[in-house]
Amino acid sequence: MPGAWPPPGFAAPPPRKKAPLLLSLGALAVVLLLLGGAAIFVGTRHDGPHYPKEWDSRVLDIVSFDEKERGLTFKHPVEIDFLSEDDFKAKVTTSDADLSDDDKAQITQTEASFRALGLIGGDVDLLQSQNDIQGGGTLAYYSPEDKKVRVRGTDLDVATRVTLAHELTHALQDQYYDLSRLDQMKTDGEATAFRALVEGDATVVENAYIAHLSSSDAAAYDDQNQKQADTADYGDDPQVLVATFTSPYIVGPPFVEALKAKGGNNAINDALQNPPTSEAALLDIFTFLDKQAPIDVHELDLPDGATKLDDGDFGATTWYLMLARRLDVHEAIAAVDNWAGDAYITYSEPDGRVCVKARYEGKTQADTEQMYASLKSWLAADVTEGSKVEDLVNMVDLTSCDPGTTSTLAGQDQSMAAIEMLGLRLQVVSEAFQAGAPSSVAECSSNGLVAQLDLADLDQNADQAAVGAKVQNALTQAIQAC
Repeated sequence: MPGAWPPPGFAAPPPRKKAPLLLSLGALAVVLLLLGGAAIFVGTRHDGPHYPKEWDSRVLDIVSFDEKERGLTFKHPVEIDFLSEDDFKAKVTTSDADLSDDDKAQITQTEASFRALGLIGGDVDLLQSQNDIQGGGTLAYYSPEDKKVRVRGTDLDVATRVTLAHELTHALQDQYYDLSRLDQMKTDGEATAFRALVEGDATVVENAYIAHLSSSDAAAYDDQNQKQADTADYGDDPQVLVATFTSPYIVGPPFVEALKAKGGNNAINDALQNPPTSEAALLDIFTFLDKQAPIDVHELDLPDGATKLDDGDFGATTWYLMLARRLDVHEAIAAVDNWAGDAYITYSEPDGRVCVKARYEGKTQADTEQMYASLKSWLAADVTEGSKVEDLVNMVDLTSCDPGTTSTLAGQDQSMAAIEMLGLRLQVVSEAFQAGAPSSVAECSSNGLVAQLDLADLDQNADQAAVGAKVQNALTQAIQAC
């Protein structure tokens, strides 16, 4: 994805109002995956991490729960730092005053590249959006740099205990599988996939902890969760940013549940040891199960007179959200499923305008040709001067330029619903595996379900009872057809 800005650590899921379809994915977490430039990973160690001799006695039962649920034993205790509201917020947000001129320039360039891709419109402040989402929703995070868990607030209420079940899972993962590997991943796609796997694992453990709560504690948790969801202040931020921030916590949990259904905790451990090599494997789990690796895509040439700003792998999620913003979601899903590899380059023209050039290769020639047709339709929906689509036989190139800060986006941004669609598809696969269905039936029924749904069905404001009935009926038909 153009622009990868590390988060402050592995954050616990912030509360979110219930989405339709009654997806049992637990609370969704906010984590900074987009945005480019400044490295704000907090808790950098200088003399090595400090490990306490004993666990905080208040969390011993959570430690035991996590160990039992994951089948792993902590190698040593970790420090849990309870911070005041102000101190915690200072840890997870970034002040404009703390950014260098280069940082600010990179953020401005990232904003321009997002506009070029049709993901945002107008003059959007990505730094403010990041602070809104991260500062308003994050309850805690584990830092693999200094091996600490930092918690928002000083009270161990039910919501905090649930949060710690998630965060201590990250500490357990780190002790066995080294979460700091995230910084050394070869590609952005590999890093995105690893994060979703890590967060999915922690969320599955968290959901199990919630399920074991007493009825009174469960009621208290639901109340606390809803209150925080009501006060989280990121409703005015671009939905595509919120969708990208939360996507690891939408697709990660059902992906992990599917692995667990196939091979228990050992399958999860194997995936953490040898994670997916691209995010496409998380969006389409059969790509991972079949051990399909992305292909190497030729580096793109820089146009004459242009100045390179960034390059790397574009990412299946970026293609998906970009296409779903203007085209039918099923066409966007096909692009994700048929993705084999990509590359991109971001550059500035002599007049300073920022453009993105991205190259897509499908699994087959027909897949690439279909992407060419889709990108022509995508570009025709909101063409910008200098933008174009090129058919290069075995690959297709898209060049799209920033329309400027006065640009607007037509229609409703349904990026969250688009990500929920992929999460729902994975959830069907997971449940099929749990029921002992073969992979062919799991794949067929999951695809058959989403083929009958539209993004409006997954909108937060949709009638959940009506949509739930539609989903059940569609799933029944899909299973019968398979």
